[in-house]
Amino acid sequence: MSTEQYWTGKRIDLRSVWKDYDGGSGYIEKVRGRDLFMLRLNFTEPGTLDPLFAHEAIYLSVKSLFHDLKEDCLSEPEYNSAVPIFLHRVDRGSGIYEFLAELQPLLMFATALATGILSYRPLVHHDIEITEKKLTLLQSYFPLASRTDVMAYLSAKTPWGRNKVIKRLVEEQGLASVQISNRPLNDGGDDRAALVDVARVIESERGMLHGEGETAV
Repeated sequence: MSTEQYWTGKRIDLRSVWKDYDGGSGYIEKVRGRDLFMLRLNFTEPGTLDPLFAHEAIYLSVKSLFHDLKEDCLSEPEYNSAVPIFLHRVDRGSGIYEFLAELQPLLMFATALATGILSYRPLVHHDIEITEKKLTLLQSYFPLASRTDVMAYLSAKTPWGRNKVIKRLVEEQGLASVQISNRPLNDGGDDRAALVDVARVIESERGMLHGEGETAV
């Protein structure tokens, strides 16, 4: 993507874009047969009066980072079976992005983003080591998660090659929190799902999960 394509839409090959969309019916059917959990990212930038200048950069970064972490951590059969991450909603007034994906890769991805928040957050830098203890605690918040789901993160290459992108999301775009619904949205919807703040769980090694529909803090 060129600078002009990003900022003005000049010379975007829309024929190819729609051709690629038309060729994705298999992905749609694959997604519709899975339990999808919600990922909520809270950004502090931009201000409410500014356009979403970084929208394409944020959206494509999330899709690319999610894919690369799946490729890095999952076995070949797991990777081939897993579905991509998809945008669910953008809340314009609050800097909230919501995505849908399966739980196993979503837990790994949220752990990577949460670690970035704790490592790169201005004025509150921490050296965070992701241990089995932390991942076991994180698993306890998700009734449908297995030990395999969370421990796969430990197989990621160290240092992970895309950490610079996460650093930009945190430092420049103000990524402030990473939350995952503890139930799939197609199992009763938002009303039954509590949100787990992954960074707070990792940072504290304890945590209190409040009632249904509230946020883990």
